[in-house]
Amino acid sequence: SLDAGGGQNAITETFASDNDQRDMSAEYRRPFAGSGSLMIAFVDAEQNQESENSLTEDGNLRSSISNRESGETAARLLITQPLNERLTIRTEATTAFNFFEGGFQLFENGVELPVANSDNRVEEDRRSVEASVDWNLSEKWTFSSSVGIESYEITSRVASSGTQTDPKGDLSLSFRPAARTTFSLESSRSIGQLSFNQFLASSSLSSEIVTAGAAALEPERQWTHAAIYDRRFGDAGVMRFELQRQIVDNPVNSVALSDSITVAQNTSEEQIDRIRARIEFPFERFGREDFVLSVQGNIAQSNTIDPVTGESREVSGVQTRDWGLDFRRDPGDGNLAWGASIRDREDGDDFSVRRTGSREESSDWDAFVEWEPIRGLKLRTQVQGPTTSVRTSRFFPAVRSPGLDPSFIATTRTEQDSSASFTVEWRRREHFEIRASLSSRPRIRSTETLTPFGETVGSIQTTEFAETPRATLRFRFYR
Repeated sequence: SLDAGGGQNAITETFASDNDQRDMSAEYRRPFAGSGSLMIAFVDAEQNQESENSLTEDGNLRSSISNRESGETAARLLITQPLNERLTIRTEATTAFNFFEGGFQLFENGVELPVANSDNRVEEDRRSVEASVDWNLSEKWTFSSSVGIESYEITSRVASSGTQTDPKGDLSLSFRPAARTTFSLESSRSIGQLSFNQFLASSSLSSEIVTAGAAALEPERQWTHAAIYDRRFGDAGVMRFELQRQIVDNPVNSVALSDSITVAQNTSEEQIDRIRARIEFPFERFGREDFVLSVQGNIAQSNTIDPVTGESREVSGVQTRDWGLDFRRDPGDGNLAWGASIRDREDGDDFSVRRTGSREESSDWDAFVEWEPIRGLKLRTQVQGPTTSVRTSRFFPAVRSPGLDPSFIATTRTEQDSSASFTVEWRRREHFEIRASLSSRPRIRSTETLTPFGETVGSIQTTEFAETPRATLRFRFYR
């Protein structure tokens, strides 16, 4: 980079990380009380991550070390009991212990600098009991419902939420006016699990803004209401439309305590309305059962109160529109399959304390051909089309407020070339499989600009990655 006097600054940045993950699960099933069944499940998982970042500029070294550890231990008991051909009841009990622990250290020329709230540990104990029923009222009407109680306690090193209890459940009523046609009304209330890293502190080397660990948060409580029309035709045909309203009672967002300290807090209600549609049309009536056309789309509109400015705005990061078109030939009794698809999407703006951002992406497409010349041997070729995305960020000189202009506007334009892959899969015998693939990883070009607000000229940086082909070989034994 160039300094104000036109001289050259030597800048070196390095990054290293280490990740460890462990997962273990078990499940036991057996008959229970005649026609019923009993299921017991257990899961235990843990993940550790440590990363180190250093930035050297004109002999001045600034570095940071961060570590994170998270885990979950959970158990579930489910008893299912059919009372008759039309009525089935279920009883479920669950318990879970989750934790998230992390720390952050900041150094300058080897000397550690103090960072407030730079480490924290958050634990959550969660228990629930739930009963549900599936009831076929008649040939046309079906009713299902569940009611439960969930209690939880969240504890950090400096505070505890105490034990809190919330009801949860769902309700569904379905009507079948004709064979393979269903109208459904659904409503549910759920309690989300906290993203524990919202309690933990971090520091940005570029802005030196400290994010303090939150003292206490409550999980998001969410209502979801939906009306669904579902029509099945042919062996693979589907026509489905859904209207959905999602209400989040107390979402967690970043809130500024001052110009330099930000915390995560429960904020104003978020409301998201969606329209979803999916159609899969097999060409059976044209004598081509192996041809299938799929169309799907989603439109969303959202509203909330900005916790930073107090103004009404859309919910941060909600995808406002997406659609996809897919046409394929299934192999059926033959040995050849092929297909092609195209997709497009539009994301809403995202908001933080000192920044707002938006993204634009081009449509993307892919196509494939799969051939099985002899039984057990499959050849597959796939092509991915080029894509372009533009990310625009507006950085503000202070905490965002109504009427405050940004100080800088940054854009990142990323172009990715098309790519292709070729795969050979050979099942030599019943319990053995060999899979080999060769792919041309695409070249990626990135152009970043930073322009002062109101100006027409700023700085620009272009980066290009020319990827080499990649080959993989996998052996799989299974029973």
